[in-house]
Amino acid sequence: MAATIKIEIGECGAWSVKSQAFLTRLLSVLVDLVDVSDLMPKEFVSFEVNVPKTLKVTQAKRDFKLITDPDTKQQKQIPALVLAVCSEDGKGCDKPLFIIQKRLIAQLAPLVESGELFKRPVRITKLGAGFTGAQWQVELLPS
Repeated sequence: MAATIKIEIGECGAWSVKSQAFLTRLLSVLVDLVDVSDLMPKEFVSFEVNVPKTLKVTQAKRDFKLITDPDTKQQKQIPALVLAVCSEDGKGCDKPLFIIQKRLIAQLAPLVESGELFKRPVRITKLGAGFTGAQWQVELLPS
């Protein structure tokens, strides 16, 4: 059963919407109209090719991210894994790590489900450039 979302825009009235496609398109238009830079974290974890990064993770959640497909130029929602990182390369921090690469999600999912990702540091290395061609090396380190 699809959820119904009520949209109210000032004095323009209210609408009830069930179509996910319509809501996705509406969101993309609103994002273009509104400055959302304050909603995005100022700092987040990112990777360079062949440079290992050691992280301590406190939380993980499954989510969806709205992206523009580089081939079709159409926007679509894709599954994402969002990690709350409290230490990056030995330095305390409070940063998110947004993961949309299926290969990396597949490697981290068992560690999230078992809880091991929250007990021990993890070293992640991006092997190769590009979005679709990159491989990932994931290694749990001793606590």
